[in-house]
Amino acid sequence: MYKYIIGFCSFMHRSAVVTALLLVSVAGQAWALEMTDGRIAAFQRDVMHALNELMPDAKSVGQDGLSIEVHNRTIRNITVRSLRASFEGVDEKLHRRLARREANFDDLSGVRSVDVAIELDAGAIRAFIADELARQREAHRALEGVQITLGAGFARVTGTVDVAKIPGNPLGFINLGAAPFTADATVHMEGDRLMVDISNATLNGVAFVPPLSTQVLDWLNPLMDFSALPHPAGITSLEITPGGILLHGFLFSR
Repeated sequence: MYKYIIGFCSFMHRSAVVTALLLVSVAGQAWALEMTDGRIAAFQRDVMHALNELMPDAKSVGQDGLSIEVHNRTIRNITVRSLRASFEGVDEKLHRRLARREANFDDLSGVRSVDVAIELDAGAIRAFIADELARQREAHRALEGVQITLGAGFARVTGTVDVAKIPGNPLGFINLGAAPFTADATVHMEGDRLMVDISNATLNGVAFVPPLSTQVLDWLNPLMDFSALPHPAGITSLEITPGGILLHGFLFSR
C-alpha cells in the first residue's frame, strides 16, 4: 500500500504516505513498488489531481513562484494536519492553465522545483489504512483487526494475517490461515531508495528467525526506488513520532 504523498503529496502519502503505508508493508499490500510505466503514469495523475485540489489555496510568490499552505484538510482521501508546498519556475501561462484545471503533467516540465512538507496525525493514518483495507474484497483481504501504534522513530503493527493471500509473499508456504502477527517497522532512505527494517516480528506467537527475516526484507526492499522515475523526486526526511508522521520531499530538483 506504500502509496504516495498527495499527488507528489499523494505519491508520498498514499506513498506515503508513504509510510504509514510502509506500515502496511507488514500489513497488507506490501511489496516493493517497481516503477513500471503504469505506476509512473498513476503517479503523474496523482500529482495533477492533488494540484487541482490545492490550487484554490495557491498564492503567488515573487515573479514565478507559488506557495500553498493548508491545515486539517482532507486531500486525496487522507486528512493532513498540515501541508506546505513551494513551487519555483511557474510562468504566467502555466499558472493560468493550473488555475483553470487545464494543465497536464507534461506542462510541469518547465517547473524548476517543488518542495513539500506534510504532517499526518496518527489517528488520520489509522483511519486511512482501515479504509483502504476495508475496500479490499473479503476473499482477497489478507489482514484483519490491524492496529498501528506509532513510537519515536518506529511503528508497531499488530493484527491477523493470512499469508497465503499476499501475492509474491515468501511465506506463502506457511499455511496457518488467519494467524496473529506483530512487528515493529522503521524506514530510512539509502540514496534514492526507500527502505524498511522490521524487528520484533512474530507470526502465530513464533518469533521470526534471522534467515526468515532476511527473506522477508529482501522481498520488501526497496519499498520505492525514486531513481527509476523519469524526473528527479524523492524524500529528504521522514520522522515518525507517537503523534504522527512528518515528511519532506521534492519533485524536479533537490
